[in-house]
Amino acid sequence: MKKLYDEHFILEQLASGKTREELALELGHKDYRSLDMYMRRRDYTWDSEYQTYIAGVRVLSKEDLQEKDPRGKAADIIKYFQFEKDPKVVAEMADFQNHRALSIFMKDKGYEWDSQLGNYKVIKQEQHPFQKADKPAINKPISKSKTAKISEEYEELLSYLITRKKELADILETSYHNTFPQYRVPGETHSKSVQMASSLDKLVRVYCKEHNVQQKDIFQVALIEFFRKYGYAGEVKALIG
Repeated sequence: MKKLYDEHFILEQLASGKTREELALELGHKDYRSLDMYMRRRDYTWDSEYQTYIAGVRVLSKEDLQEKDPRGKAADIIKYFQFEKDPKVVAEMADFQNHRALSIFMKDKGYEWDSQLGNYKVIKQEQHPFQKADKPAINKPISKSKTAKISEEYEELLSYLITRKKELADILETSYHNTFPQYRVPGETHSKSVQMASSLDKLVRVYCKEHNVQQKDIFQVALIEFFRKYGYAGEVKALIG
């Protein structure tokens, strides 16, 4: 059972001679990292020389971060690395499954690790892993006969697809309606009470019955697709890959 305490109690206990590990166990934590997280939220950082927590956090300059106004979760991660250099601890603080998932998320947001800074910085445009370098234009003459042959092949293919338009539409529609996405989401399961219109509730129940799926699966898919579409694609990718 965890004891009630505050930052002043922790500082007093450390000053009395207790180690950080001993104090963490005494307060009901598995290890000192939980204690570190508690103190960081109160603007304290661990000083290995004095073996205690020191108030105040070193802040990197805007030039170091190479961005005037980083926002959202990426900004939080940059701030965490200002006073915690262990990627595994930062990943835990930022609610990632592991430090690799954190790294993927930051790359998706346009950041790269700078070993000299000991933090993430904005990826230069020409270095972005998802940006293809412009290839020099090579003007190769194409013969008229070759151009005519390519055009003829495309016309034949297009004509064939048009004659099979209905069959193709049926296949695509059937595939869309019968394929229910399955996502493996890490973490414990929690109950949620959600209010909605009775008409929507009826649709959910009917769909579950007809397609033999559970309501929780519908809401999980709906939330994942929502986050992907409205600005949280990186977070979803870090969560489920």
